Amino acid sequence: MTEKRFNVQPDFSLENYLQDSLGIERGPRVYEVAIRFTAQQARWIRERQWHSSQEMENLSDGGLVLKMRLSGLQEVKRWVLGFGSQAEVLAPPELRREVAREAAALGELYQSKS
Repeated sequence: MTEKRFNVQPDFSLENYLQDSLGIERGPRVYEVAIRFTAQQARWIRERQWHSSQEMENLSDGGLVLKMRLSGLQEVKRWVLGFGSQAEVLAPPELRREVAREAAALGELYQSKS
């Protein structure tokens, strides 16, 4: 604990501050994020408003592509990984590489003998 006080600016809006986040994390820039979901997962994705910028594109196989304008790619990465092989990052390339790197590390973890 500290004696230092924090004063919120009168014109501060938490909603505006977090408008480009998926939840609570902000990044330095906004990305066009696109994630393809399998048909099995798509039915659950369709049921919810994930972000105010979201657009959904239905695919012929029953899957969908969810597009959003987001910053804070680390938060998005953790969210996508939670869907396992039911979700594939299409864009941006930085996020796709990060998810692939994490998935490879998970594969190695589960391949190693304990």
